[in-house]
Amino acid sequence: MVIALAIGATPAIAAPAVTKEVEKSPRAIEASWTTADFLNARPAEPRRSPGAAFDLPRFPEAKVSADPGDFYPQNVDQLPQSLHGKVFFRMGGIAYECSGTLVESKNANSIFTAGHCVYDPATKQWATDFVFVPGYENGAEPHGRYAATLLASTKGWKESSSFSHDIATATLAGTPAADLGGAEKVAFDLAANGRSYTIYGYPGMPNPPYDGERLVGCRASVVTRDKGSPRPIGAYPCNMTHGASGGGWMTGGYLNAVFSYVYCDDSPDLCGYAFASYFSGAAKRLYTDDGVGGAIPPTVEFKYSPPRLVKKRKVLFKFGGEASTPLSYLCKFDQRPFEPCRSRTPISRLSPGTHSLKVRSVDQTGQKSARTITRKFRVSLKR
Repeated sequence: MVIALAIGATPAIAAPAVTKEVEKSPRAIEASWTTADFLNARPAEPRRSPGAAFDLPRFPEAKVSADPGDFYPQNVDQLPQSLHGKVFFRMGGIAYECSGTLVESKNANSIFTAGHCVYDPATKQWATDFVFVPGYENGAEPHGRYAATLLASTKGWKESSSFSHDIATATLAGTPAADLGGAEKVAFDLAANGRSYTIYGYPGMPNPPYDGERLVGCRASVVTRDKGSPRPIGAYPCNMTHGASGGGWMTGGYLNAVFSYVYCDDSPDLCGYAFASYFSGAAKRLYTDDGVGGAIPPTVEFKYSPPRLVKKRKVLFKFGGEASTPLSYLCKFDQRPFEPCRSRTPISRLSPGTHSLKVRSVDQTGQKSARTITRKFRVSLKR
């Protein structure tokens, strides 16, 4: 008997998240901002050493999908565009702006953004008066504003200013996922080279055409990786820069990175290339921290299974499920132990008699489905 298996490498365990509990009440934080404050906020501008740009791998000629480049999303107050919003915060009494994405989680009230939007390693300051405004456009707040109750970033960003770990989460007061009617799913450790992304953010630069008051998207593909571990991903073509920090990089319906930096300021030949902190172990630790709560428990179901009586030595199973992250599966055939398997699993060289297949789903945080589904069938080779 042969069953098709799917076996992957086990990723390294990342350092725990570093967190800051917000002492000020959500109501006081939300009331501390006026529309004029929003309009006058400065884009957060992390500066990566310009010397690093010259050590980047040579850019191959970009090969991107149809209609690449920047665009203005329509109906930003409606799903799924409204899940991308603008972030406002203060550091040293100065108002700044970034971008963020509401993500699906057990606590249903968290966003991903950039590390430099919640913590400044140079001054060792956490952001204050942090609010997320979903669907923001030209000062309008169609879904209101949500104050942060907990900020979290990676140890690599806080202690080393590592752009490989320029990632953060903010836990929000209220019930934003319920209020908006959804949240974006999250993916980790996807094969990045050549992958297509739709990148979202509120860039204030280049100005013109951007002023930070409208959600901007760009369709781009990964054409290079910068230095670091994990190596930040570089996508082209994407003209947005400062203000887009923390904006979501979406691929296949999943958030898989956040906008981190550009080299355009110091190296004009690199304008049009955007760099993101790639979601791997550090991002997963942020996602599974108590503040976010991790993924919603996954489900599993058969999409296709053989009839109860089979008259050949090969069968095919297909299964799927709902989850906050991409799913993998564990299969138990007859008396064998559970083993990794694919969503499309053929079983061949079957012997006559009764057989069973049990299946569980597993999300990318290691969480298994509560149910184990089972199908029994009998093989008869009699003519």
